Amino acid sequence: MKKIMIMLWLLTVSTFSHAHKASDSYLTLTANESGLITARWDIALRDLDILLNLDADNNRQLTWAEVVTQTAALEQLVQANLQLKRQQQDCSPYVFSAPLAIDRHVDGQYAVFTLTSQCVTSGAWALNYQLLTDIDAGHRGIVSWQQDQQLARTLVVTPSSNDVSLAISAQHSLIEFWKDGVAHIWAGYDHILFLLSLLLPVVLVRKQQSWQAIERWQSALWDAAGIVTAFTVAHSITLALAALHWVYLPSR
Repeated sequence: MKKIMIMLWLLTVSTFSHAHKASDSYLTLTANESGLITARWDIALRDLDILLNLDADNNRQLTWAEVVTQTAALEQLVQANLQLKRQQQDCSPYVFSAPLAIDRHVDGQYAVFTLTSQCVTSGAWALNYQLLTDIDAGHRGIVSWQQDQQLARTLVVTPSSNDVSLAISAQHSLIEFWKDGVAHIWAGYDHILFLLSLLLPVVLVRKQQSWQAIERWQSALWDAAGIVTAFTVAHSITLALAALHWVYLPSR
């Protein structure tokens, strides 16, 4: 048992640097009756640095001057990696309707691109998303889509499914987020080890200088249910506090 505990500890230490470091971008799209698209795309500066080497002096500290001098290259990258279509026709090249800006998310600084595009006036909408598709298999594009003042829908775009229809339902969004959540848990060894650390004491007790299995499985079942419920409630509270910006902790 001692060897097992040491191995689990080593695995936990090895995953600290990778925990909760998923690469995401945030894309908000709004379409009106005339086929005009307005968009805001937030992309992490660390991802843009990978693509364009924004850190010109290689001191690992991006400055506003280093970012803004690459504005033309950044806008070209946006044009190349995001394509909107309607009725299988490409929409017009983007017009950047506001200067390049910087916004802070919980995991760091993001470049903010505000743009518009004109599409045909009827037909089904589709999106082709290419950002980091050949570089980071774990990258996700979180897309919020609203058409003609209807209720906004949210979908997740991944490198394996980056050509998607925007005619989505609430049920489809729920299924996609559920699938992505399951994949996120299983891909993170730190999550599994954390769950094991919570649940192992449910089935093991310390007696006579050794760990022994409990005698009644019913008590283990109730204890496990209590732990899972308490963890879920606590995690929901922290997520709500963060989402509502009532509590803000630096990612570092």
